[in-house]
Amino acid sequence: MRVTRESLAALGACADQLQTFAAEWPDGVEVSEAALLRAAAMGLDLHWWASRALPAPLRAEFERLRAPLRAEYDRQEAEFVRQEAEFVRQVAPLRDEFDRQVASILWRVLQGESC
Repeated sequence: MRVTRESLAALGACADQLQTFAAEWPDGVEVSEAALLRAAAMGLDLHWWASRALPAPLRAEFERLRAPLRAEYDRQEAEFVRQEAEFVRQVAPLRDEFDRQVASILWRVLQGESC
């Protein structure tokens, strides 16, 4: 299977993805594991491509194999989001106190009291 800028455009690829693809493969590329790994490293949306370019049986198999990987990714991402929210909650009083002290220091400097 060969992918070209034109074949991606025909599938409805967005301009930035077309530009990224064409910069790497101006004459297109034969699909291989190496090409797919390179595309992933470049930020090309492989799921988007697979959902449009693969024949139905291959697309179904791809989705079946991808589903557990996506579920684990989503689980870990949710944990990071939870941790980030907890960090923001915990750091807020520290930041408020820091900002209060900075305001006081600035006022003292403006009043000539820094010495």
